[in-house]
Amino acid sequence: MAGSALLSADKLLDLFRVEPGMSVVEIGPSRSGHFVFPAARRVGAKGAVYGVDINKEVLSFLEGRRRLELLHHLYFKHGDAEKLGGTDLTDGLADRVFVIGTLWTLKSLPNFLEEVTRLIRPGGALVVVEWLPGVVHPIAPAVQYRVSPEVLDAALEEHGFYCPLEHRPSFTHYARMYVRN
Repeated sequence: MAGSALLSADKLLDLFRVEPGMSVVEIGPSRSGHFVFPAARRVGAKGAVYGVDINKEVLSFLEGRRRLELLHHLYFKHGDAEKLGGTDLTDGLADRVFVIGTLWTLKSLPNFLEEVTRLIRPGGALVVVEWLPGVVHPIAPAVQYRVSPEVLDAALEEHGFYCPLEHRPSFTHYARMYVRN
């Protein structure tokens, strides 16, 4: 699958320090569950991983796989991350929120950042992995829909986040961790 060829889930989980016992959320896990399944194995039974998606068909597929893999601490929720409270998760629940290749689909970055800020506990982090603005690739979204790291930095600073870690996981993507003050 193309996503796994471009981005290693285990390397990113290592880099962004996902550890046993943590509470992790991924917004838009996609049908592959490329990050939520390795994250669930990583946090173990004392942790929890939540995959939130607006697409019920994706969630149904992922739930079937979750049952096969017997991951009882992996949960899938139908929700809209562009609405405050739209993920239906508890305030301050997350040690990490991952958003991987999803920002380009948003209608409202400000609304999305309100919900993400609500989910992340103080000292927790938002991890964003996105397409580089000028990269040409067959599966990349159109350039006009991509969110540059500079735009993201400015928007998250307004929400009380700072960026202690930047990474280039592939020739097509940038990755940043934003810690909530």
